[in-house]
Amino acid sequence: MHFVVDSWMEWDIKLQHPGSVQRIRVASFSPDSARERNQLYPDALIKLGCSILKIRNDVYGDARPHSKTDCPDFPSIH
Repeated sequence: MHFVVDSWMEWDIKLQHPGSVQRIRVASFSPDSARERNQLYPDALIKLGCSILKIRNDVYGDARPHSKTDCPDFPSIH
């Protein structure tokens, strides 16, 4: 067995529209970094990203500090 370190996450999201598929790729989800570059994420993407981070934490216990502004329900790290 080998220890695996997940250094980032990449999401490929496909949205079906009438007659076409919209593809969205998110690499290294970081609302704080996007805000610093003045390239805000849509609210729906922040909600999705925070949900994914919470599920990862519930399953793997790999909580990392996240902005309480972006993910107010994410567990605090002490």
